Amino acid sequence: CDFCNLTVESNKNGVPEVLLICKDCNAKAHPSCMDYSEELSRRACQSQWQCIDCKTCYMCDESGEPDLMLFCDGCDKGYHMNCHQPPVSDKPLGKWVCSECEIEGVSVEILELQDRMRTNNSLHNDCSIKFCRLANPPLLKPKVLSRDPRLDGTFYPDASEWTIDDVVTFISSVGFTEQSEAFKEQEIDGKSLLLMKRSDVLIGLSLKLGPALKIYKHVQKLQTASEDIR
Repeated sequence: CDFCNLTVESNKNGVPEVLLICKDCNAKAHPSCMDYSEELSRRACQSQWQCIDCKTCYMCDESGEPDLMLFCDGCDKGYHMNCHQPPVSDKPLGKWVCSECEIEGVSVEILELQDRMRTNNSLHNDCSIKFCRLANPPLLKPKVLSRDPRLDGTFYPDASEWTIDDVVTFISSVGFTEQSEAFKEQEIDGKSLLLMKRSDVLIGLSLKLGPALKIYKHVQKLQTASEDIR
């Protein structure tokens, strides 16, 4: 997996998980490393998958007009708003599912319910893990990451204690100085950054889709780095 550097035998949670492989560039990723829902993970495995950098419209197979490209939260396929059938006149807020997924019974309500269940399970598991760690402290030396809010090669720092200015510095350091102002305006500090989901970056910050997709990829890697040291 290009996010956690682990295999199908064990993901970042220590359990087996399939790897999605981009049909165009062979990039590899566990669905869980990209915060995919249960339904999105299942359906993404059923067709040829494209990573964020290679994503094209499922209908016209073109990557142009990224501001008009929507990504289905049910199957992860990309659609230009005017290519989708029926055409989408207004950019949706929050989750969106394509007409193919709707025909097969996938709805925004189902996906949101799965998200809530996943969040509840995650909180429960996190509490259990923390209790076990207190009762049986590990003997291994904990992994320590730099807190410097600048990317050093491919090494992603620990963002958990970053200030808002640190977040702005990081977003600028990976090539998005103009877009970094949106993080400042929304008062995104390190803790907030590590809680962000795909829709928060792609929709909540009102950024153009192209830069937003690339920024979210960096956010995911920060989240993975932070989880590795817990």
